[in-house]
Amino acid sequence: MYRPTDILFFREYLFNDTGQEAPHYGLVIIPSTLTQFKESILCAVMTSQIVRNKYGTHKILATDYPELPKDTTIRLREFDYVPFSGLHTGIQQPITKLNNIDSRKCFKVLKGLLFGNSSPLGEDPYLRGTIMREWKKVINITPNL
Repeated sequence: MYRPTDILFFREYLFNDTGQEAPHYGLVIIPSTLTQFKESILCAVMTSQIVRNKYGTHKILATDYPELPKDTTIRLREFDYVPFSGLHTGIQQPITKLNNIDSRKCFKVLKGLLFGNSSPLGEDPYLRGTIMREWKKVINITPNL
């Protein structure tokens, strides 16, 4: 349904760390058909607030993404499984998707995080490999076979 690099807008975005819900943008990390949570999608948190810790982040500019109200930072070190039921149904989804330049930059950051000491996925080699494969497909990098 939705592909990596798609940006969705959730009427009710569920933050796994706090358990709170709020309207929010999310960057699709992997299609839900490839996870064990069929009614949820794995997203990276996005924020237009000032980010003090820039580790594992990538900033996209509102001038490149007119659908976004402000410059936005994608926090690739923070993933949430967000229910599809929280998607805003009154607007076309995805809102937008990352351009090729930002997709490649996010992929580089994501790859470093997934294979680093403190991976946002923990020790799940299947999910880590699946994310890499799916992002390579989207940004047209030939996977190593």
